[in-house]
Amino acid sequence: MASHLYGLLMSYTKTQVCIAAINLNLFDILEDGPRSVKQVLEMVEADADRIECILNACVGMGLLEKIHDANVDGDCLFRNTPESKKYLTSSSPLSMRPLFVGTSLIDYQLVGNLTHAVREGKSQIPRVYGSRNYFDELYRDPNERKGFMTEMHSMSSVFMRELVTLFDLSHYTNACDLGGCTGALAYAFAAKYPKMTLAVYHQELYLKVTSLQEFRILEM
Repeated sequence: MASHLYGLLMSYTKTQVCIAAINLNLFDILEDGPRSVKQVLEMVEADADRIECILNACVGMGLLEKIHDANVDGDCLFRNTPESKKYLTSSSPLSMRPLFVGTSLIDYQLVGNLTHAVREGKSQIPRVYGSRNYFDELYRDPNERKGFMTEMHSMSSVFMRELVTLFDLSHYTNACDLGGCTGALAYAFAAKYPKMTLAVYHQELYLKVTSLQEFRILEM
């Protein structure tokens, strides 16, 4: 029991290790093949000892693999695991990188004030971001909005594929996604049920899809 509780206490450290590795582009750097610490440092500005610690921490978390066969420089090599290559590299169509980045900038800050939220019964957005209405400003700024939509698309592209397999909806001919953002759920439905007619509503935008071939990811 004590070890379980300690694991809960320290779990935030694993989150920060993963976020740091993403911010330092380590998974992208290793996408083309294994590299030593020295080779990684040629592509990112960081302290040598600390970058090795992050790489080893990712190995311990199962996000990287360490090849102990020494290379020409006598150093061990690090490489992506199949999981990190699929979900944590920028080029992957199922990349969760935007979700990690967005969560670290928004959700992580808010959850840090959970005690205040419980005591006050109020949103912690003002405490974290000041008096401004965060989401009003988010939708006014095209770059902020695009970043937020990319984050949502990142999450939906991965999990909506699983969601549509949980229920048999083959007897339905129409489906509508309210607040569908980039339409990732509709894309998953179109792939699973090619004869289904889909509609996506997102603010002033309305998209009707009658086949997978007609579906396109929306660019806002």
